Amino acid sequence: MILITEIAILALTLLFIAYPLLNRRASDIAGGDVPESELTDLLYKKESAYIALKDLDFDYKMGKIDDADYQEMKSRFEMDAVALLGRIDDLEAGVSAKPARGGATPMAGDMRFCVKCGAKTGADFNFCGKCGAAIPKL
Repeated sequence: MILITEIAILALTLLFIAYPLLNRRASDIAGGDVPESELTDLLYKKESAYIALKDLDFDYKMGKIDDADYQEMKSRFEMDAVALLGRIDDLEAGVSAKPARGGATPMAGDMRFCVKCGAKTGADFNFCGKCGAAIPKL
């Protein structure tokens, strides 16, 4: 009798754990009509933009960055964050991507990568913000 009870409890526990994995509707509700990977990618980029702003403020307060560079970099990071927030709002509202700059999606071509460390940088950056290496012009 105890063995049957233990097996029943085990089966109910496994069913409880596996239910979200087997339920297809949960993934439909989370992303709406927007592909979940695109929204998730934008949310990660938003968090990265916030972290970059915090790091920039910290470096400025520590005296690592002068006033002119700080203002330029801060405005650039804030513009990127605002563009990301607008795109996230559009995706959550179900609005399709608005063409920008000759039909490209927002922020397409705005990023380059550091050849030394692989970090993403802005299209008009001359140096990597992570390692300081020179970014070659395309």
